[in-house]
Amino acid sequence: MKVRVSFKLLCLAVVAVSAVAVMAQVTGRTTLTVGSGSQPPSGNQSLLHGATVDANNQPSVAIPSGWTLVQAQGFEGTAPSTESWSGAVSTDRPHTGTHSLQDNVDHDQAGPAWWGGGSTLGTFTSVYLSYWEFVDSNAAANDEWNLGDLTKYDSSGNFMQEISPGLLGQSFNTLTPPLTMGPQSPKPNGVINIYYGPNVNLNPGAWHQWEISWTPNSPGSSNGAFAIYRDGTLLLSASNQNLNGTIDMSGSALRAGGQYTKLLWTNNAQGTGTCTPLGTGTGIEFQGGGTSFASIAAVCQPPAPAFKRFLDDVIVIKR
Repeated sequence: MKVRVSFKLLCLAVVAVSAVAVMAQVTGRTTLTVGSGSQPPSGNQSLLHGATVDANNQPSVAIPSGWTLVQAQGFEGTAPSTESWSGAVSTDRPHTGTHSLQDNVDHDQAGPAWWGGGSTLGTFTSVYLSYWEFVDSNAAANDEWNLGDLTKYDSSGNFMQEISPGLLGQSFNTLTPPLTMGPQSPKPNGVINIYYGPNVNLNPGAWHQWEISWTPNSPGSSNGAFAIYRDGTLLLSASNQNLNGTIDMSGSALRAGGQYTKLLWTNNAQGTGTCTPLGTGTGIEFQGGGTSFASIAAVCQPPAPAFKRFLDDVIVIKR
């Protein structure tokens, strides 16, 4: 069950885990600037701005020099064996072509999500994801709005490390949540941290392009990097970082999109407690998670808006 404590307690908890996290939490929403060295791509320029995918799953732009196309998906057919799709293929709101991947965001842990990577990704120094996202005009953010994930599992399928970008709500039904990048791991040789970027204007009711680059650090070194772009504009990046400890991220699973989290906030982490504002009590996945927004609102107001979320034109490149 997912539990999220108040921001003050979260700050103290993360401080105890990582010295880098002290800076990220205590300074609040810190936009980490682009550094030199391992930061991909160089400078502030995104690599695939405006890129889409045709009916044959071919990108509309040339692959940058030094990079290799790994996967591209426009959702005009069925999922190949190298991919997994969470949600439904829909003709309601395509970005290009006639289809996109859609889910109804009316419950905790709603999607949609595209999964790839793994053995198809193989070994890499950097991996770069581009995709387009649309949400209905009434959409708003609450606890977590996942944008993607680079996740390593061991040969037995055990979760080792993820490096996950997202929008982390700090008030109910906000239209301007802060952008974050969050390494998470249950392993002592992994990394738990959170990097804060600027508040992002959701601007719902329009298509927006996300571009995310990951360069995991060499095991045991601090030479990792990441960058997050929206509509071609760099919003959050860092270089020379320890993102994954001594865990080798080769063969990682890669996700575009992901879950929307809506927690129940009370003073005692129970459904019988006193309701509190988001971030001032303890948030729990009510009834074990997956609960409808209506059922959560029946215990604690305000209700989250139900909306549709669409993904399209997924492109993955590596070097």
